[in-house]
Amino acid sequence: MTGAVVSSPMEPDDQLKMLELAEKAGYDNLRDRRTTADVLAKEANAWLSLLILAAGGSFAYGVRILEPGATSPVVIGAAVASVWLVATSALTVWKCMMIRPLPALYNEPANIYQPDLPYTGRQMREFELKNIQQRIEDATRRNDSVARWLNIVRWLTICVVPAFVTIAAGVACCRG
Repeated sequence: MTGAVVSSPMEPDDQLKMLELAEKAGYDNLRDRRTTADVLAKEANAWLSLLILAAGGSFAYGVRILEPGATSPVVIGAAVASVWLVATSALTVWKCMMIRPLPALYNEPANIYQPDLPYTGRQMREFELKNIQQRIEDATRRNDSVARWLNIVRWLTICVVPAFVTIAAGVACCRG
């Protein structure tokens, strides 16, 4: 437990009401952050399914690059697109779907109930309120990171089309 509790000019009843309101808001906020984490996980799963489907389709066409004389610009573009999509899939799993700690909604009882400490029940509640705030901030950082990477892999997926066109056109131009 760190930090000293500063006395407030508020009336004790008002302080208690404010503490109760802050606790409720904190738990509601943390619960919402956990719900957001679930939504992001579902979004990442859906996006990965799309990526795997697209990678499989481009691979089915791009594998023709291994056939003698079948290296048309479209086949080469499809092969590159397949590699691009597989790499984007791997990035999606690594940055958006790997299991990462999510702060617990509630503290463990043994951390809160410590009758040997020289703090009042109210002071313990105030300490726990600071802990709730820290858990909210940790969950927010986690969700922000997953959301940022999910947006990045979405853009990388969109960029596969211009990459395919550029590569196929470049191969066609080089072959003259």
